[in-house]
Amino acid sequence: MILGTLLEVSSSINSQRRLSGILEIITREMLRCFNAHHVSIMIVERQKNVLQTKTSIGKGVEFTKDAQLPRGIPLFENVPEFKLRGRFF
Repeated sequence: MILGTLLEVSSSINSQRRLSGILEIITREMLRCFNAHHVSIMIVERQKNVLQTKTSIGKGVEFTKDAQLPRGIPLFENVPEFKLRGRFF
């Protein structure tokens, strides 16, 4: 199942021109393939000097959409310090 999904994702990525479309395909397939409740992809935004959520799907998406974490802060040790839309949770 996972190898078949990787092949499907690879084919879909080759037909996409926009990064956002590629990331949406990857998150959707990860959610399905791993039977996850939530999937997010974060990318380092060098101009802003933050780790920022680029795509998010599943339960709790309202909490992770547009999430930013300043670079240099350890991700797993400081989960409560994710800054979400101007507030901390």
